[in-house]
Amino acid sequence: MRHHAGSKLCRRLPLSCSFSRSSSRSVAEPGRLWPWVWSRCSSSIPGGSCSSERWLRSFPSPRSRFGWHLVRTRSRPQSDAPPRLLTRGTSSLWQLSCSAPQRLWPRSPSGSRHSESLSIVELLAAVCGAAMLISAFALASLFLPEHFQLPVGPFYRLSEPLGYPNALALVAAIGALLAVAFATHAASRGKQALSAASFVVFILTIFFTFSRGAWASLALGVVAMLVLDSRRLVLLRTLAAVVPVSSVAVWLASRAHALTTPVGRPSEAAHQGHLLALATVLLCATAALATIAVRLATQRISLGRRASVAAVTTALLVLVGGSVAAVGHFSSRPRFGHVHHGPIGSSRHSALTQANTSLTLSLSGRVPLWRQAWRDWKTHWMLGSGAGTFEQYWLEHRPNSASVRDAHSLYLETLAEVGPVGLALLVTALSLPLVAATKARLQPFVPGAFAAYFAYLIHAGGEWDWEMPAVTLMGLLCGAGLLLAARPAERRLLPRRGRAAALVVTLALVPVAFVGLIGNGALAASERAADSQRWRQSASEARRAIHWMPWSSEAWRRLALAQSMEGQLEAARSSLRKAIAKSPEEWRPWVGLMRLSTGRAQRRALREAAQLNPRDPEVVQFLLAPGSLTQRWSYDDSWTGWPVAPVHRQHPIRSSFLDPRPGTLRTGGTAAYHFGIDISVRDDQPEPGAPTGRTHRVYAIEGGIAYLPARRASSPCEDRRVAIGHFQYWHVDPTGVVTNKDSIRPGQMIGWTCKGLWHVHLSESMELYGLRVYVNPLHPGMKLGPYVDRKPPRIHAIKFYRPAMPAWTAGARASFPQAGKQFPDASTGRALLSGRVDVRAWIDDPAPYLGWLTHAPALVSPNHPDRIELQVIRESDGRPVLARTVFRAAAFLGDSRATQAVPIGYHYAPGTKQAIPAGPCLKAQPRDCRGVYWFRLFARPTGTYWDTTTTADGDYRLRVRAWDAAGNFASAAARVTIRNTSSG
Repeated sequence: MRHHAGSKLCRRLPLSCSFSRSSSRSVAEPGRLWPWVWSRCSSSIPGGSCSSERWLRSFPSPRSRFGWHLVRTRSRPQSDAPPRLLTRGTSSLWQLSCSAPQRLWPRSPSGSRHSESLSIVELLAAVCGAAMLISAFALASLFLPEHFQLPVGPFYRLSEPLGYPNALALVAAIGALLAVAFATHAASRGKQALSAASFVVFILTIFFTFSRGAWASLALGVVAMLVLDSRRLVLLRTLAAVVPVSSVAVWLASRAHALTTPVGRPSEAAHQGHLLALATVLLCATAALATIAVRLATQRISLGRRASVAAVTTALLVLVGGSVAAVGHFSSRPRFGHVHHGPIGSSRHSALTQANTSLTLSLSGRVPLWRQAWRDWKTHWMLGSGAGTFEQYWLEHRPNSASVRDAHSLYLETLAEVGPVGLALLVTALSLPLVAATKARLQPFVPGAFAAYFAYLIHAGGEWDWEMPAVTLMGLLCGAGLLLAARPAERRLLPRRGRAAALVVTLALVPVAFVGLIGNGALAASERAADSQRWRQSASEARRAIHWMPWSSEAWRRLALAQSMEGQLEAARSSLRKAIAKSPEEWRPWVGLMRLSTGRAQRRALREAAQLNPRDPEVVQFLLAPGSLTQRWSYDDSWTGWPVAPVHRQHPIRSSFLDPRPGTLRTGGTAAYHFGIDISVRDDQPEPGAPTGRTHRVYAIEGGIAYLPARRASSPCEDRRVAIGHFQYWHVDPTGVVTNKDSIRPGQMIGWTCKGLWHVHLSESMELYGLRVYVNPLHPGMKLGPYVDRKPPRIHAIKFYRPAMPAWTAGARASFPQAGKQFPDASTGRALLSGRVDVRAWIDDPAPYLGWLTHAPALVSPNHPDRIELQVIRESDGRPVLARTVFRAAAFLGDSRATQAVPIGYHYAPGTKQAIPAGPCLKAQPRDCRGVYWFRLFARPTGTYWDTTTTADGDYRLRVRAWDAAGNFASAAARVTIRNTSSG
């Protein structure tokens, strides 16, 4: 038999694509590879010339592939930007240019059915072997962690080398189905034994991915194989040999708690991994021997038709029942994280993965995505909303804050984007191998290929990973094998002129595809450089992407990001305007322009961004009061207490969440917010047994895995910290108490406080919109307890100033200087206002509990309130003309990735002073260490002052109310008279 270069390429293709993480569609739309793979492999296998049957001849041709991509590209774009469509088009052209030469190259029409059958075996063996290598690599990374760098996390779902657990699970499921086929129908006993042994590896891989969809796809694939295979009893004998052994493997794996729960230590996980690796080898050998033994023992047993039907029916019932039980039991993974506000629990996106509590048969929140895709189609029922538009539709209509790019269903997303015509073309194309399988069902390996392909189709109906090359290649290579099996013996070649013409057209399209690939490569390089904060290189790569892809708005946005980080604000704004001009329906450039603009330009950018993506975190932050949080809290345990002894008694808090801090002022930077609370301890009275330079024991208020930053291990004590669960304990020395990745119980000691700091800094964070956000540890349902506060906030004064730009100054503490001129009071005691007014209020909240601070009165300092609200009431009729929430101390303001500089125009006003830390206060003994908090009552990201020209002249009363975290509140009012007519 002759081997062709195309056939060898197809056999190597799964491996070449599987070890690249292609979950992002930003580079070349790798998921659109399926028409290319289909035609490439069906045409490059020996005897792959055109069939005499029209339906088998037309589909694999470049003409039909181009027709499908034409539907995807020429569908109504609407909110999908033209640059994105051009990127998708260049990807399609590249696929066509790569596959057409294989289709056009002349082949010999001769060939035998034996040769073609042998080609099917080689193709399926290549797919099974590639899946085996990927699965073996994945298990090796889990069983031998000392040789692999595993991702840090509370628990590890097997995902490498593909990068997505469900994709890896589907690859293993395809491999398992093919392994069963080879263990049943392979020509030699050695091949049967090897295939049976690999089945154990595939099953363990599926287990450690915790993928329910893969279990379901595997079960349905086995059912399909039993239905189609004419030698069902032989297949049942094989399953009877390998399934019990694989069940033992899954049972042993489920007992390896360090590998399946978030509380296992690394050393324990490595030990259990080594034992499980040895058990896997032994079980593989057992499965191989069992397969051979069952085959030898049953060769002389012959069952009648009734017995055969009964055996098949019983096996199907056991298989379905066992599969349902396995899906419900072995696919659940440990609880971790805050409960995300909304039903969605897991996805390719980090914004969704933090929501898992316990995995039941709830489709992991895919139902809301399917529902939105259905609504998208109902809105554009004839032609669809346009290729690639589901993400934009979801952003505009999503019921929660989850960010997704796909509908998690190939069929529903196709219906929503390209309408019934596009879905019909897709279903027709994908169903051709199924029809071909019915024609060639008597061939021994067709049922196995059919089962693997069927599992792929089922999985694509509930996942997005059909866009990943490794998954799509393996599934569609099985479909190509079915087409090859059904190809009739009579063939004819394309005319030479037709091949030449198509080749010329294809070669003409190569430069276009090449330009797109080079440009997208530069764009990806710019993104990687930005992730590493190499802004100059990121800008250079973005300019290179603009040179190759002048239509790309994303390239201009990347350039603007790099320019803004290098301080080139005007250039960044110019780049963002160019990005918007090329893609006005893309929301990200509008958000970037909103960040960098002020006044009318900022308001317009905010309006456009809010229309395109109303639940974007920054848009929400601009629309809501500063510091607001719309998410709910939830923890993994119910323990409450304090991080210092006695743990079940309240302690004084000094320096609250969002206090103003000097930050990097002394090095030329700006001031920053305090992203936690400081729980005071007496450094002058160390606890017994405290090491030198340490004073008090620190305890965890939530259980979980302890993470100690390696770079801080040798740092001074004040720079050390411990992170457990949702909490971080700063200025805590864990040396000799806990080590990295230790499993910690609530209330367990985790370190010592540092002498001279007089406190432990406690910060709490949650995953919000895919980012880590600091939140106020004092909130309803908090872990700190007991907490008693009966003192209401105090509103000392309400003042009115003419606008003046404030500035932070560096001194012993962060402070605002007095700025602007105060409005005069009328003889009636009213403030006479006109034009723009800077309304300020001095508000604070007395410390709820003093404790030992009663012996150090210099350290007693109020905190700022938890919430402030304002009403402007018209005195003539008592009706409010304006009401707003001024400020909330629930979530960290600004960029949540790191400590954010205090934004000018937010809530703090001139006169604000930071509470001097306890150490410097006691050492320097200044006259006043207390904090002072002045708030701008009309400050918001789009404006700082009250424009009284929008309010009719007259007498008004400003009512200010303030709350603390315990719900205590205070109220005060100020009377004003607006006179804009006379002032003009």
